[in-house]
Order: sequence, then C-alpha cells, then structure tokens
Amino acid sequence: MTSPVYLSQRVLSDIQALPCSDRLAVVTALAANILLGVDGTKGLSPMETIVYTMLQNTIRRDSARILGA
Repeated sequence: MTSPVYLSQRVLSDIQALPCSDRLAVVTALAANILLGVDGTKGLSPMETIVYTMLQNTIRRDSARILGA
C-alpha cells in the first residue's frame, strides 16, 4: 500500500478481539505491508492469513471510502 490508509474503529476492534498471539502476528504482517511495502504473511498460520486478508480488504475499502480514492 503506497497511499494513505484509514484504520476504522471496526478494524481496531477486530484486531483487539483476536487472541494475543494471533493479534501480534497479524498486526506485524499488516505493518510490514503498510509501512514497509513488503509481504509479511510468510510466517502466518492459515487462520492468521485469512484474518490478515479480511482486515487488509477492510482497510483498503475503508480508506477508499473515507479518503475519496
């Protein structure tokens, strides 16, 4: 992601609802993608990958809606 991102309350709530170990892995992967532009999903479990993908899609959708992209 090279454009501005918007983290909605829904995304933050979904992240906070994850178990601690999953939360850290998913947030690390999201940060790697958003901040560094690298794929951080390599070490994720299959379930974490699904959660990551859902959150990433929500972030993209919310950012496009809020920031007018």
